[in-house]
Amino acid sequence: MLQTNKLQHFKFGRMTYFNINEAKEASRHVQMQSKDVLELNVTLTDTQGIGIDAMVTLFVDYNAGTQFNIFLTRLMQAYPQLVRADQSISADSLVGVQGTANSYSKDGYVRMSDFEFSVPAPNVDSFQMEDDNRQR
Repeated sequence: MLQTNKLQHFKFGRMTYFNINEAKEASRHVQMQSKDVLELNVTLTDTQGIGIDAMVTLFVDYNAGTQFNIFLTRLMQAYPQLVRADQSISADSLVGVQGTANSYSKDGYVRMSDFEFSVPAPNVDSFQMEDDNRQR
């Protein structure tokens, strides 16, 4: 017998945890125009601990207040080491980046907004090596 009371459902909403599994730059045709996009393959985990894999597309729009602008600005604040000398960030370098965001489903697409990135913990081994070197 199939137990319908055991079904789990992912709950979109505020404070959805995400992990970027893959990121790539691409283009989409929208209203007969080609638009640059950032495609993110992410694992989303809701507040119940239920996870799903999803594709999220951010349209590349550098204007203030856009989701892409917010995403990139907050990413640079949390991960300044990702910014290269030419003031760019490689899509490949986003793999493994984690944080929280609002998530929702609209028109069959998973959407995310209000990104907050987890600041990476300092490398404890490097602190230990610095301390060892100072003691010598």
